[in-house]
Amino acid sequence: MTDRISSFQSSPATTFYLEADVVETQASHGEHGRWRVRQYLRCMNGPGGSSGSFFGGSGYQDGRINGGIRITYGPTSPFLPSGVPNLGQRWRVGPVHTWVNANSNGYWSGSSTSLPVQMGLDYGAIETVLSGSVPLPRIARAPGNPGTPTFSGIGPTSVTLSWSAAARGNADIDLYQWQISTSASFSSIAASGTPSGTSGSSSSLLPATTYYARVRAHNGDGYGEWSNTGSFSTTSGAYVSIGGAWVAVPVFVSDGTSWQPAELAVSDGADWQIPL
Repeated sequence: MTDRISSFQSSPATTFYLEADVVETQASHGEHGRWRVRQYLRCMNGPGGSSGSFFGGSGYQDGRINGGIRITYGPTSPFLPSGVPNLGQRWRVGPVHTWVNANSNGYWSGSSTSLPVQMGLDYGAIETVLSGSVPLPRIARAPGNPGTPTFSGIGPTSVTLSWSAAARGNADIDLYQWQISTSASFSSIAASGTPSGTSGSSSSLLPATTYYARVRAHNGDGYGEWSNTGSFSTTSGAYVSIGGAWVAVPVFVSDGTSWQPAELAVSDGADWQIPL
């Protein structure tokens, strides 16, 4: 552990210490994460003391985090008993653990990365509170998962996808990334985009084709996890009249044993092209 505060007091010559460090960071805890701070109190005879040095009255030493007492030695009497040699340790007490929660930006308070600690002493003519600090690094946290994409405006080559917003993490979301693929494993990408809002669209798809879509959020701490996968099928490029309305329908051809989706092509006068 690291000595964060030390204080020499005379009559008798004694040095008091507060030890404190961050021993664990839980970025996944709660909404923004937290740190575990460990504290010890220590007292040494001297320098310049002797085995006869003592304070026979009552007293205490305490350790504080941001003004709140977390660990105490005493009150006890005699507070500084004799019989401890110069530079000998009178006591070391602890550890005491305190959880400190991060705020919405990953800091413990405001934008501070320095946690105030204090040590209190009260015996005889000594009544004082001394200050120090423990480094408390910001907790980086990417956004959560957006909602599963939903689809509207589906045509032969187009679709609009929408999703519910992701939890922001410890920084504001600056963009989303969506992907559309003909593969559920997204081994190849047919369309993608990086909008700032919670929707996107594509007009470069193939007719009568099943597609899969997913989305993830990004903030200053990086990308979050992908959403659950949604799926949709584009309509065919062929239409028939049903009840007075023209309806897109898939076109199938038989290979002699089963019906397969047809891929239509048109000639541009020199070559056959698949229309988009």
